[in-house]
Amino acid sequence: MKKIYIYLSLILLITSCAKDSFRDDYKGEEMMIDYMFNNFQYGAGLRAISINGEYQASTPDSSVWSGTFEPHAETTDLISKVDLYLSMNGGTETLYNTWTLGDMYDGDFGLPRFDVTVTLNQALSAMNISDFKGNDVVYFRFELSLTDGRSFSYQNATGSMTGFYWSSPFRYLVIIGCKVPFGATPPAGNYTLNGQDSWGDGWNGATVTITIDGEVAEVFGFTSGTSASTSFTLDGTQSLGLTFSGGAWDSEVTYQLEYEDPNGGNAQTALSDGTSPADGPKDLNICK
Repeated sequence: MKKIYIYLSLILLITSCAKDSFRDDYKGEEMMIDYMFNNFQYGAGLRAISINGEYQASTPDSSVWSGTFEPHAETTDLISKVDLYLSMNGGTETLYNTWTLGDMYDGDFGLPRFDVTVTLNQALSAMNISDFKGNDVVYFRFELSLTDGRSFSYQNATGSMTGFYWSSPFRYLVIIGCKVPFGATPPAGNYTLNGQDSWGDGWNGATVTITIDGEVAEVFGFTSGTSASTSFTLDGTQSLGLTFSGGAWDSEVTYQLEYEDPNGGNAQTALSDGTSPADGPKDLNICK
């Protein structure tokens, strides 16, 4: 009997200590489950219905990033507003726009939605930035505010909120690309077109036509040997186009357009094509 009494005393002592400990840890509640139920709150998310577009350094007016977003809360009446902040390379943020429920429309399931469309020039103007380059990053950060004073942004987003159905990361990074489409204006500098023929008998009728400001500047090709090159200089205001036209043995043909910044330190391969290059106009890739 004495052993049973000791065991019962120990169980009561442990239970009493556990309850006191839980009360301390869970703000007066006896057990963790009580605390969870009595202090439960719904969060909020900003579901991305669609994301489209890109930014390119050579076409800031026509480069567009856009999306459609759907704010979610426990009830629609809890939604106060959505703010969009912009920053360059993660620096100081600028408030770009604010949407309230009155600015939104009903989506497919009766939930509020709003659309965002921002050109690269609009983003740069809002941030008061005039000097940028390829591979810079524009940050889009959304913040969803509720009428009860709470707000949610990417700091609150967990893994389950950022993927699959919810798709609610709140922050999007858009890298400014370096593509220079055919006929667009590339950076000022020196350009060299180098051509090679693996057999050594020239391009057998293949050519690259170089147009500057819409006018044919040169039709490049060579009829013998393993390589040839030509050079030209652009002042930063002129458009450039390269068009390949095939010959008899294009499987032997390769060529590259090399770019060199006149201020030095920025040599790049703007285009590398072949073997068997496709006929037609070519886009370039040059980071200013």
